[in-house]
Amino acid sequence: MIKNPFSGLKQFLALFLFTAFSLTSLQATAPSSASGWTFFITITEGRFGYGKSGQMLLSISDSGSEFRIVSLSNLADNTGTCTYQASGTEGKITINNVVMTFSFNDERHGSYTLIRDGDIVNGYQRGRFSAAGGTGPDSFANKLIDFNGSRADVRGVSVNYQLSSRVGTYSILYETGASPSNPYREERINASMMRVHFNDNILGTGQNHLVFNTPTSGLFFYKIGSGKAYEVGTFFMQVAAGPEITRPPQDQMTEHGGTAVFSVEATGTQPMAYQWFQDLVPIPGANQATYVVDPAIHDGNQGVSGYYVRVSNRFGSVESEEVLLETLCPATFSKSFAWFDYRGGTSQVNVINMGCSWKITEKAKWINPIEDSEGSAILSFKVDRNTNAAPRTGFMRIGTEIFKVAQQGTYTPTDLRGKMLRIDGDIGIEGFPTNAPYFFAMDRGITNQFYFSTFDGVNPEPFPYSYQRINVTNALVSLSPEETLHLTFSNFTSGIYSLTNTNNNAIYEGLFTLSPRRGDLTADGHPYLIWQNAGGEVRLSYTLGAYSTNIIVQTNTAARLIGFNDFTRDGNLESVYFYRTPRVLVGFTDSTNFAFRGGAKINSDWRIVSTEDISGDRHPDILFQNHDGRLAYWQIGPATNYFSRADTVRDGRPAHTNWIAVAVADMDGDRQQDIVLWNRLTGQAAVWLFMNGDFVRAEMLCGGDKPGIRWRLKAVADMNHDGHNDLLWQHFNGNVRIWYLNGLQKIAEENITDPAPDPAWILTGPK
Repeated sequence: MIKNPFSGLKQFLALFLFTAFSLTSLQATAPSSASGWTFFITITEGRFGYGKSGQMLLSISDSGSEFRIVSLSNLADNTGTCTYQASGTEGKITINNVVMTFSFNDERHGSYTLIRDGDIVNGYQRGRFSAAGGTGPDSFANKLIDFNGSRADVRGVSVNYQLSSRVGTYSILYETGASPSNPYREERINASMMRVHFNDNILGTGQNHLVFNTPTSGLFFYKIGSGKAYEVGTFFMQVAAGPEITRPPQDQMTEHGGTAVFSVEATGTQPMAYQWFQDLVPIPGANQATYVVDPAIHDGNQGVSGYYVRVSNRFGSVESEEVLLETLCPATFSKSFAWFDYRGGTSQVNVINMGCSWKITEKAKWINPIEDSEGSAILSFKVDRNTNAAPRTGFMRIGTEIFKVAQQGTYTPTDLRGKMLRIDGDIGIEGFPTNAPYFFAMDRGITNQFYFSTFDGVNPEPFPYSYQRINVTNALVSLSPEETLHLTFSNFTSGIYSLTNTNNNAIYEGLFTLSPRRGDLTADGHPYLIWQNAGGEVRLSYTLGAYSTNIIVQTNTAARLIGFNDFTRDGNLESVYFYRTPRVLVGFTDSTNFAFRGGAKINSDWRIVSTEDISGDRHPDILFQNHDGRLAYWQIGPATNYFSRADTVRDGRPAHTNWIAVAVADMDGDRQQDIVLWNRLTGQAAVWLFMNGDFVRAEMLCGGDKPGIRWRLKAVADMNHDGHNDLLWQHFNGNVRIWYLNGLQKIAEENITDPAPDPAWILTGPK
């Protein structure tokens, strides 16, 4: 609602004078030029021919050489030439034999003095002033101006001007409507002042002077007739334009009985009116820019309604595009996920609704519900066959909840890089046993090379190979121009092989195992265990089962060895150390070192768990755990600062603080990295299973079995070369025990006796 411009003159003048003179103790420098300025002068004293009271406008032309004095007591102007001079806080305007001095208390306000012929006995005047130096428009065409002023002798109405052309018409806009259009003439006095001349049967003959403090607002002085009736106040100017929606409403989703909020933002001449519609019908009382949907309008079933809003003002209206409110039925499931191998298949899940009928609103393309199951107590669905080596995860949004589906990739991998191929059987090499294990350690780099070894030793020279994935269960490995290895996978880690040698037309057959080269530092297929003592010394033990055959001692008293991995992506392993001061991670190659994440300091609330891949991109990451149980990781890119991004595990959902993350390893044999955890209160081990970097489910390891009191889970590695990772426990007295696993279950256990148990040496990896 526009304020009454003809009420409260005393209140306005009090506010104006307070604004102008509340800082009289302060002083400011006078402007160096008065060109384009306008001074509103309130006279408080005058003698010898000069008025003792009243108000007037003094405007200086844009050139600075001419003046115009507009008195509020008549319609006539006094014009002529002038000069301006500034000195300190004073600006002086000289008009013939009269000097008008403006002493600035701040940038816009101060005291005014007029003296004629250099002596007050010849005539003087005193008062206060407010100066305006804003820039007005070139024209009032297509502008709408709200005048908020007062005139005590006229009962006023809310007044606006709608100006449609430079020499055109205006209308007075009342709350109940607009007056007929009437002619007006506008005049630009200077940069800061415009004047409108009017002569009509509504206001009579008069002038309105608009003095701009800003490009859109300022003070106005309104004279009617001879000037005996006048009005003073403030104004605000805006473009006379119809509404334009700048931020339309957005689709909303809510559960049955819940609320939803639609909102719109629009530009245009104020005020604006709003009307919301539901399914083309106006909604009673929905007349604001924001509309909160009443839960009572939701029916008992899941469904969709269309909403839009009409925005209007006196210059037109516009409607938004229709948006949708989707009302979802809350539902729970008898299980939270479904697990499929690459072949796909069908499954069912019980859906428990909350008194409404559910629907599937979003799903992966390869997950398809079976007809007529939506809304029922049992959802039947089918998962398509996955012909890719990569696994995949997807979901169905059922009502308000997510049902997750995980599907393994094919048994044949995309490539063999970074893997260990174990052959149990004859490979036709003269002088070698026919049933002894042979190891082919595939290079981690971009070149296809392998290292050949047995339990007795390793050939230090690499050999080239080529790999071809034929279908979901078969692959070919060319070891030489004469030798081709045909692998038939029965699962992700093992199967049968046949080796064809064209030199002697022989075919050799047997079993194979394919596993990651976890902890293998010398390409011989055997993992190295990492030990460290309190003094910072590091020992690497080359281990076959329970027997250690080689010990390498390194020393770095300032840091703790975290592990090894190929962070530079050149096929070689780098060692990673954590420096406690200043809490940074540093990688070491054969020739140099580098700081991870540009040497970023690691907060003391976080500890480092592993350097294995957890994001699913087949490149090493750095996994951390917070003291509150949350897990997060740095995804390491090949950039100069060895950092790509940081992310949380399980969307930041923490493990219970009793569960300590120990290692990252494939525990269920699906070639996907999982997180192994140990409960420091109960002593049990568990695993978070992942698919393509997405969390799928949690499982207890070894059926919840535990080794006993004062044993702690310290490392994970394939200790018997069967393609399955095993658990390594260490007692407080230094003893180390291996639990051999076949997937998630324990099949045997034994203690490591060489090196001899020593509580000073703590087992710290592989992790």
